[in-house]
Amino acid sequence: MGSKNVMTVDDETRRRLLEADWDLVLAGAIKRATVETQILEALGFALLASEDLLNEAVLRLFSGSRTWDYERYPDLTKHLTWVIKSIGSHVREQHLSQVSLNLDDDKKDGDDPEKWDRTQREAASSAWAPKIQSPEESVIVSELLMWLRKQLKAMSE
Repeated sequence: MGSKNVMTVDDETRRRLLEADWDLVLAGAIKRATVETQILEALGFALLASEDLLNEAVLRLFSGSRTWDYERYPDLTKHLTWVIKSIGSHVREQHLSQVSLNLDDDKKDGDDPEKWDRTQREAASSAWAPKIQSPEESVIVSELLMWLRKQLKAMSE
């Protein structure tokens, strides 16, 4: 059997992430997440809430699928905004390429709004598949996301 590419976060990076001032980090990063979701909405891809985009970026940091070189880029807020921008860019590219494929399919199958909605949902779910590898990472990420939701709720009140 082939080996899986397991993404992990080294202990020092995990420690720094856990000790970060997340109130400050999230306050700066939510602005970028809002901009990215507005861009997607303007393009007709209203698939995500800014909180979902922010949650995904944080998940990718803690899962190791997006690494943080804290020595080279010590500002976690900036790094998180880069991750958010990258995710938004990837989602746009994926959906725009899907639109192109759908236009070709429409020539054969006719316009089917239900098919378009289904295709958007399928493309979105493949772009957002979390890559948590171990039970320990799952618990850490789950607890962090619960805390993050509470912080975002408190910020919006």
